[in-house]
Amino acid sequence: MEEADKWKIEKFAGQNFGLWKVQMESLLIKQDLALALEGKAKGQGTLSDPEWEKMDKKARATIFLSLSSNVLFFIEPDFPGFEEARKGCCGTGLLETAIMCNPIILTCADPSKYVFWDSFHPTTECYQILANATFQQIRDSILSATS
Repeated sequence: MEEADKWKIEKFAGQNFGLWKVQMESLLIKQDLALALEGKAKGQGTLSDPEWEKMDKKARATIFLSLSSNVLFFIEPDFPGFEEARKGCCGTGLLETAIMCNPIILTCADPSKYVFWDSFHPTTECYQILANATFQQIRDSILSATS
């Protein structure tokens, strides 16, 4: 068995994000791509710009290949309607989750432009798109089973 085959994780399809996130971070660490998670500013001084770009592309490819088509479709940077797919609307968008996103914390002006509300949870708009896609798949599955 090849090394790459040993470390495959189940594609993220909109459920169990916490587990997928831990597995994805572990996979990126295993592939020496973890610095990409910290951002270019953290990598400054340790990598040249071409080295950084190469590592960043490899990390993105690993992440994108670990997403189901339905999820990838919605976070692709050119997806119409969303302007921000890398960070959440609440606070810095990188660390805060759930209770830490409250009326005291600053939020973005228009959450509908973001894929994520906080660093963990999709926005209402993203959930709606995922729900519609899931419903479509279930409906198609039922219709094909009955025909």
